[in-house]
Amino acid sequence: MKLPSWLGYIVAFILAAALSAIAGGSTGLWQAIDHHVFTALRGDQPPQPDPGIRIVDIEYSAQLRLADRPEQFRARIASVLQAIAGVPQPPRIVLIDIWFSNNAAGIEPVIAAIDGLRTRGVRVFVAVNATGRHGAISADPMAAHQRALYADNVDGYGHTILEYAFGVLRYQRELAVPQIVNGQYLGQIPLMALPVIASLDAQQVAGTPQTLVIALGDDRGFESKTIRVASGEGDGAQMPLATAIQAQIARASAGATHYIVGSLAQDSDNALARPGPLLLAWAVTDLLSGKFGSARAPLNQPWVTVLLAVLAALVTSVGFIAGFHGLRARVAAPHWRILTFGAALAALLLAVVAIAGAQVIVMAGGQVAPVAWPITCAVIAGGLALRWGLHWISDRQTSTNLTQSSEELAIAYDVFVSYAHDPTENREWVRDRVVKPLTGLRNPHGQPLKIFFDERSIKVGRQWKREIELALLGTRCFVPIYSDSYFERPYCREEIELADQLRIEGRLTMLPVARVTERIPERYLRKMQYLDTRADTDFAAKLLDAVATVVRETVVPKTITR
Repeated sequence: MKLPSWLGYIVAFILAAALSAIAGGSTGLWQAIDHHVFTALRGDQPPQPDPGIRIVDIEYSAQLRLADRPEQFRARIASVLQAIAGVPQPPRIVLIDIWFSNNAAGIEPVIAAIDGLRTRGVRVFVAVNATGRHGAISADPMAAHQRALYADNVDGYGHTILEYAFGVLRYQRELAVPQIVNGQYLGQIPLMALPVIASLDAQQVAGTPQTLVIALGDDRGFESKTIRVASGEGDGAQMPLATAIQAQIARASAGATHYIVGSLAQDSDNALARPGPLLLAWAVTDLLSGKFGSARAPLNQPWVTVLLAVLAALVTSVGFIAGFHGLRARVAAPHWRILTFGAALAALLLAVVAIAGAQVIVMAGGQVAPVAWPITCAVIAGGLALRWGLHWISDRQTSTNLTQSSEELAIAYDVFVSYAHDPTENREWVRDRVVKPLTGLRNPHGQPLKIFFDERSIKVGRQWKREIELALLGTRCFVPIYSDSYFERPYCREEIELADQLRIEGRLTMLPVARVTERIPERYLRKMQYLDTRADTDFAAKLLDAVATVVRETVVPKTITR
């Protein structure tokens, strides 16, 4: 069954779009392009660090970080927190981007330092490592943490699963983590992102999208706001470490509202291209802006992606049709092919502009939409539109030829044999049982018949479809060989449909030969009698007789002069 041309193009578009979605999605290509487009379309100055943020970078060696002997490392953390609590104007919030394991050794000084901060009105929040080795949410993630500190001694804790790529930070506002107490599963509890619980109140959190997407600025903006706690035992030859920390924090405390305590170099849980504390600082900066200046929404919402893809395809298709048909009457026929390419390119550019405009509008509303795959769908639609235009031109040229009078068309062939080239057995059968017997016939002038049999008639490098059309326009007998796959082959259907049109106009005779009858469309069964090779062993002689009759009646005898 042959699909309507428009339905065939829709099916081709859907298949190509689906394949491109799978290919680009599995490789991360669409997300990478979307990140770049999102950053480029912001149209404003790159984000600048919030002036109230300070980063305390605690340097440490791997030996110092050992989980079975954390006392020295925790003493250093406690010194930092004590120094922050001792400044004349303490900050409002301290974020500790450090994981405290369930080893209780050395935890008392940290708890005491946190209590000192909270006594001065400072809210303290701590990071939770919610994932296992393979990145999935681990069963009972709090089992690996110092429960006493997280549950009783801080104002809150949150996850720091931050995804960074191509200048864009993306993270989930809230995760669902298992809650297990004394080995008993008590269901799932929400675990907010650390920058969210530290920067927004409950009402603001409720109005924040589940996924936050943030364009980042230059990390060098935080250099002057970073306090580095060296791994040595003092700031200079005589100054103890605690005193050195107090001196550094005291110098940087003016105007500070948020402290982020972590490590830029040795963050053992950070597999990103940029240090975790810096990404946390950018997330807090964006949330503190109070206007959500960066777009917020997933880059991969399926319904948004599909909607934009359909929009892109429609704009491309409608734009091409409008441009092609609107300008065709003003352009000479020899230049129609150039017009087709130009209309396809213009329609594609129109779709790109439309998608970019939709992205700008969506971003103005506080969200971001995917554009890479929709634009790819526009390219696919443009390619199919181009193919349709070229096919239309070819059909128009053929139709023009068909309107010419028979006197203007030279008879090039006596017989045109149309058959499916596969399987090989069918080709050999046609050659031996049809073509070879036909070669023995002669026209009224005693000359061999001119037979079009594409196995040897079409030359390599020539325009195959055009040669087929011209051969059909100049033939006397059209002999289609009905086989299992004949009506399934596009070129066979095109040949028999054009031949049937010429038969109706009385310009050729159709003499079908059927190897099968089950797959013949009803309209061809009704129109003409066929030679059934299965029921008639003498079909070849009947075919030769019918061809000879047509040739004898249509060939003009030569005039003999005396």
